[in-house]
Amino acid sequence: MTDFPAPRHVACNGIRLAVHEAGDGPAVLLLHGFPELAFSWRHQLPALAAAGYRAVAPDLRGYGGSDKPAAVEAYRMDRLLADVADLIGTTGTAPVVLVGHDRGALLAWQLALVCPDLLAGLACLNIPFMPRTEQDPIDLMRERFGPDFYIVNFQDSIEADRRFSADPARFIDPHDAPPVTRRGDPPAARAAGHRPAGAARCGAGRRAAARPDRTRLLRTRIRGRRFYRTDQLVSEFQPQLA
Repeated sequence: MTDFPAPRHVACNGIRLAVHEAGDGPAVLLLHGFPELAFSWRHQLPALAAAGYRAVAPDLRGYGGSDKPAAVEAYRMDRLLADVADLIGTTGTAPVVLVGHDRGALLAWQLALVCPDLLAGLACLNIPFMPRTEQDPIDLMRERFGPDFYIVNFQDSIEADRRFSADPARFIDPHDAPPVTRRGDPPAARAAGHRPAGAARCGAGRRAAARPDRTRLLRTRIRGRRFYRTDQLVSEFQPQLA
């Protein structure tokens, strides 16, 4: 197990964020995804510190040791971006190289567009840039991925809340988690509480296998775009915000 630095709590945008730091030098700010914590960066923090950087990894609003406002509107994109921008200002780390994974990457792309002066560079993992759509994103996910997609399910049922709260330790521990089945599994498999051998474990994986042309297109589209100078990002994508 890699040693993980204890957090300090930093007041940002009216809340407190639990922030883990290691090293000295130019700052690298690491934003975790869902359902994760700053602990996801436990291997990167010491590696960056050893390479001469100041690595900073917060638990984002609503996660881990950070404050968790109760109101749904407290998690709007503008509030989340203000948290990160205020953290950069409060810790005196600007300009930072911003690294985001998953949901953290969504924040990172948007922060680069609205606050480019705070960033020296940008690296986004597993989430390409997505311009704003005219359609509500939840409705779009519901159409494309169906009711079993986790983000859609969170909106449409209390199943996730029920499973999370029934036995949190067991739910989180992958070695002691209850078996999961999905719609479309054979009745015998659902009754036995397991997936049939060789079955795809992820609906997205099945769809990608069925549409290899789309997967190739996505890979081609993002190849060579792992790292952006912020001036390049703004000039290329900011007009799409209008």
